[in-house]
Amino acid sequence: MNDMPANVLSPETVLTQIKKHGVTHVVYLPDSETNFLYLLMKADPAIHLVGVNREGHASSIAAGLWLGGAKPLILIQNTGMLDTVATYTERFLMAFGLNYYLVENDADSSRIAVAFEEAERTKRPVVVLVGDEYHGFNR
Repeated sequence: MNDMPANVLSPETVLTQIKKHGVTHVVYLPDSETNFLYLLMKADPAIHLVGVNREGHASSIAAGLWLGGAKPLILIQNTGMLDTVATYTERFLMAFGLNYYLVENDADSSRIAVAFEEAERTKRPVVVLVGDEYHGFNR
């Protein structure tokens, strides 16, 4: 699929999982870490991109899309959840009762499928944490 080293998570792998699970809309705040994923999604007519100017808007927009019958995904950096970032990300998710899966490279990408399946089954949000700053996204 791509020529990325095995220890990175490639944007192509993430897009494959997004499409495999029928995502219709990606609600996102642009950032440098996900630039190559953004370019792939922008070029794909099956994915509708919905940009936001604040991370806090992403959940309400995604909820509205879901209520309208779409299958949205939120793509934000963890700085959008709180200011102290990595130190408290997992604690924040646990405090809100949100299950999460850590994905650090292409070999972990099956966890994205697990997260989608759990969200579908439970009708609740499930988080995929991407570790190590998307090395494959910064070519």
